[in-house]
Amino acid sequence: MQPVNMSHQPWSMAGRIALIYFIFSLFWIYVGDRLLLSVFETPALLTRWQTIKGALFVLFSAILIYVLMNRALQSLRRKQSQAQRLADMTRHSPVVSICWKNAAGWPVSFVSDNVRQWGYTAEEFQNGTLAYENLIHPDDLPRIEAEVAEYVSHGPDSYQQQYRLRHGDGHWLWLEDRTWLVRDKQGNVTDIYGVLVDISKEKQLLEELQIGQANYKRLFEANPHPMWVYDLDNLAFLAVNDTAVARYGYSREEFLAMTIRDIRPPEDIDKLEENITSVTNGLDHAGIWRHITKNGRLISVEIVSHTLTFEGRRAEVVLTHDVTKRIEAEKALIERNAELERYHKLSIGREEQMIALKCQINALSERLKETPPYDLSFAEVNGKEQSS
Repeated sequence: MQPVNMSHQPWSMAGRIALIYFIFSLFWIYVGDRLLLSVFETPALLTRWQTIKGALFVLFSAILIYVLMNRALQSLRRKQSQAQRLADMTRHSPVVSICWKNAAGWPVSFVSDNVRQWGYTAEEFQNGTLAYENLIHPDDLPRIEAEVAEYVSHGPDSYQQQYRLRHGDGHWLWLEDRTWLVRDKQGNVTDIYGVLVDISKEKQLLEELQIGQANYKRLFEANPHPMWVYDLDNLAFLAVNDTAVARYGYSREEFLAMTIRDIRPPEDIDKLEENITSVTNGLDHAGIWRHITKNGRLISVEIVSHTLTFEGRRAEVVLTHDVTKRIEAEKALIERNAELERYHKLSIGREEQMIALKCQINALSERLKETPPYDLSFAEVNGKEQSS
């Protein structure tokens, strides 16, 4: 990177005016005298025209000076107006402009007035009341000093740093310092220019995001139910938790080389792919599906999923709950109930046959004029209740 050359400065406004006036004067005197000498031979006429020439010189000089000064003043007013607008913009901007000298303690030669937002005044920095390095957090200062020393010695001349700066009320701000170095012809750094931006809110949000990600990762890894993340485009596993590894029998490496098709029965693949095409953002209760473990065992799982962006990919995080035993128990209960219903119907049929036989014996006894041996009044009552 080429060093910034500060020795070459543009000519000042006064210097340009003086140069133009000097050139104009030489031209007027030399050319005017040569012209008068060639035209007028008598001293009287020559003296008269030299007087006229002098008067014209004064007039044209005044006009020239007026034009040059007017243009210069207009340019100065424009620059002053631009400077004022820039100052007003800076005063209302969160970005603080600053210039340090390349010396011990980084003395501040200029800082914008909006440094007041951090509890300080520009005068406190510029008169030496405040030393900038004393405001940098003690844990950050050694790193900042080492980095600046490296940049000053070897470049680059434009760089960024982040560190904490003490606010006037005592709390700490996170700043992003965008800096560039100014060098002389010999390559020595003379000044350090910077713009400082308060990034405390961004840092806080980043910290909260990192905490949230850590909590999510712990929730994912330590969840007692199998969980995984898969790519919605190619259905590849992107991440699996320890419970999935333990329950399904595949190693983490094996999982990450597979797709979610590989843990489904072949006859369920079409239904799976049809379900994937209808995935929408948010939470999805996908219902009960069949999965196959590494040892070939078929299990039933209840699936809840949620879409997310994982490492830049459109993905879905899945939680599965093994309901195989529950389904088997429900199936066994249904079968048992059916069996009991059959037994119940069979027992009712036998009881009805027994009652009919007893009725026949009672009727025969009555014809033989004997006392009927069976009391069937309960059967009559039940019959009436059933008929009613």
